[in-house]
Amino acid sequence: MNEAQIKKKIQKGSSHEVLRNKILSKRRAVDTLESNISDVVGKVVKFGLPASTRRDKDEHIKLEVSIDNGKFYDLHLQGSGFLQIVEILSTIEFVEAPLKLLLVDEPDSHIHTKLQHDLISHLKCIDHNQLFVISHNDQFVTNAGEGEVFFLSQEAKDSGVLEPIDSSSFDVIRNTLGGVIMSLEKLNNTRHIAFVEGEDDADYLKYLSCRLQNLGIVERSLENVTFFPLRGKDNLAQKIEYNKRTLAALLKGKVWNTIFDRDFSTSEVDADLKRVIAGKNCRAHSHEGYCIESVLFFRMSKY
Repeated sequence: MNEAQIKKKIQKGSSHEVLRNKILSKRRAVDTLESNISDVVGKVVKFGLPASTRRDKDEHIKLEVSIDNGKFYDLHLQGSGFLQIVEILSTIEFVEAPLKLLLVDEPDSHIHTKLQHDLISHLKCIDHNQLFVISHNDQFVTNAGEGEVFFLSQEAKDSGVLEPIDSSSFDVIRNTLGGVIMSLEKLNNTRHIAFVEGEDDADYLKYLSCRLQNLGIVERSLENVTFFPLRGKDNLAQKIEYNKRTLAALLKGKVWNTIFDRDFSTSEVDADLKRVIAGKNCRAHSHEGYCIESVLFFRMSKY
C-alpha cells in the first residue's frame, strides 16, 4: 500500500486499518515515534521492523514491539489502550502538513485515566497542530485550560455557533459536577429536568410510571424527563439553586422540577418549602406519606 492509499484511509476515518503501514512507511523516523510513545506510556517502547526488502514481497508484513526491553511480540497482541496511543501518534507522524487538524473521538474509551492525562499533555506540546478531542469524560475537562472546553448544546446546533464555556461556568462545572459532566448530553436532549433526593427516588418514579402506563392510566409520562439526584433533602433549596444555576449556564430552554419526600413535615412546612423552590423558577412537587416508597406500595395495592 502506497502513501496516497494510506492517507485516503486516514481521511475516511479508517486509520486503524493501516496502523502497520503508517509505521513502516515512516521507518526512517521510527525513532521519533518510539520516543513519543515512550513519553506517553512511561515505558521504553521499541519496534521490531522487518527488512525493507520484504515490503513488496510479503503479503502480510510482521511488525513487532518490545516494551521496557522485554521480548518482542506482534503489535496487535498488545492491549487496546496501547494500540490506541500508537494509532494516534503514528497518524500525527505520518501526516505531513504545515498545520495539522487532528480530531480524536473519545480517546478515553480504552485508555487508563493516567494515560489520558499524559496523552493530552503530550499532544498539546506538539507544534503546528490543532487538536480537537470529543469526549464525555470529565478527566479531559478537568485537565483543560480556559477557552479549551466547548459544550455542543442544542442551542449551539441551532445557531451554528460554538463558543467556549466562560471561565466562571467552567470552574463551577469542573470543581462541583465532576463525573456528572458525562451526563450533560442526556440532560441537553431532554425537556424537563427533575431534581430528586437520590437515585432510588428516580428508580421508584420510573417504576411507577411504567406501571401506570401498563395499566393504561397515563401515556409516556416520563418520556421527556431526566432525573438529577441531589443526595438528600438537607439544604434542598440551596442545592436546587446552585445546581440549577450551574446547569443553566450550559442548558437553555429547560423546565425545572423538584420532587421530594414530605418526611414528617406538616402541611405548612411543606407549603413553605414549595414557595421557596418556586421562587427559584423551579416547580416543586411532594407526595403523601413519609417517603416515596410508602406512597408507591400503598398506591399500587389499589390497582
